[in-house]
Amino acid sequence: MRDFEQELEELSAGTRTTLEVKRDEFLVFREIWVKREDREAIVGEAHQNGSVTYRYLPKV
Repeated sequence: MRDFEQELEELSAGTRTTLEVKRDEFLVFREIWVKREDREAIVGEAHQNGSVTYRYLPKV
């Protein structure tokens, strides 16, 4: 199982530029994502196959 907490930390720290979440992983990812204070800066782009690519876009 993926460590979404670690991957989200990498995304917010800038050591990772994107985070790809597949359709069958989404509910596990969402459970971790909603608990983060910076969740509004983690923006997802949905794809036709059900996967989502997340990027960190801090407020300027």
